[in-house]
Amino acid sequence: MIMLAGRLADPASGQETLSAIDITVRRNAFGRQADSFETDLSIAGLHGGPYRGVFIRAPWAERVGEEAEALAAEPRTGKFVAVRQGPALATAFHPELTNAPRIHEPAFTAAFRPRVISTTLALAWVAGGCRAAYITDGDVRGSVHFAVGIALCQAAGAIITGLHGQPLHNGTGGLVAAADTSTHAVIIDIIRGQARSGRPQQAIGT
Repeated sequence: MIMLAGRLADPASGQETLSAIDITVRRNAFGRQADSFETDLSIAGLHGGPYRGVFIRAPWAERVGEEAEALAAEPRTGKFVAVRQGPALATAFHPELTNAPRIHEPAFTAAFRPRVISTTLALAWVAGGCRAAYITDGDVRGSVHFAVGIALCQAAGAIITGLHGQPLHNGTGGLVAAADTSTHAVIIDIIRGQARSGRPQQAIGT
């Protein structure tokens, strides 16, 4: 959700987003790691009853613009935790940490293809073909979780580069993992377009 947002309420220095969805996001809005929780969500367009959302240091969308559509709100706070705009779908929770694959079923995801969903620990889903891509602007060097996920993606033939298409671990942060070359090319073009636009870093967010 953070990487796809058009704006951040609390951007860190030098962070960038793809600005793919017209939303304002607050990072870690639900609290620290110790505040992680699960709750049932009602997601518009997703059949089969409530969906169990797993929230870990999760953000929320404080504002949803005219071009975007809110799909779900966290029931306790009323904050938006699933949003879409055109082919882009973003969630604040972790679908990969549940045993309920409904959010990946063709009947639901067809509305969002080609889709990009950004959540932590999702590299294995790219490797397995369950997600089109995973994007982060963080420094992945030294992370055991990312090392394993990167190895899985490479073994599966996924495309792995730095945030701007450069080789991994070349001194700059960020990672783009894509299921195929065409998806990777689309993502890199979006990122380069943002860089050419000259938008202030604070407005771009992460």
